[in-house]
Amino acid sequence: MPTLSKTIALIALVGSITLTAACSQESENGAANMPVLTTQERPQLGPLLLESPMTFETVSAFFPSLKVTSSQAMSEGMAYPVLQVSTPTQEPLFVIAASPEYPTDGWIKIESAAIKLDNGAAVGESFSDLSTTFLYEECLPGVEEQSGQIYCPLKANPTISYLFGGTYNGPDGEVPPREALQNFTVRAIIWARS
Repeated sequence: MPTLSKTIALIALVGSITLTAACSQESENGAANMPVLTTQERPQLGPLLLESPMTFETVSAFFPSLKVTSSQAMSEGMAYPVLQVSTPTQEPLFVIAASPEYPTDGWIKIESAAIKLDNGAAVGESFSDLSTTFLYEECLPGVEEQSGQIYCPLKANPTISYLFGGTYNGPDGEVPPREALQNFTVRAIIWARS
């Protein structure tokens, strides 16, 4: 399935993010109204579409009540630009990766239960509670830094995936059996261009 493989290729980069060197460029205005990520054919997070230019200026304008910080992330020793979106009190909400040269390419990693999907799902929910929203057979194992975690694309839109993590002592590189995933919870929700 080409859409799923492209999504997972982008997600693999997400897994090993370490935010570093936050720039002084910030936008901070008032109390936060949390956006919702829709899972329809053309998803959006609040007013943000994946086709939207993911620049500091655009993201700040779309989310005026949230704090937007330009940063760099590291993946396998390579730095790339990201925007960290937080509440005014610094609670991380989501990370956006997009290069200035290609501002409409990228992905969004939701890191907080405060940002929900339109189906009600959020970070921290259990594998078993969400099992009707994805197909277990389409889940893929995490690799390298994401070993022991799995990515499960949503049935409603495969550009959105749950990143589940938990305790499993089986071999790397394979999705654990369904019964072993009952203690897994959503660690992040990834929305990537297909």
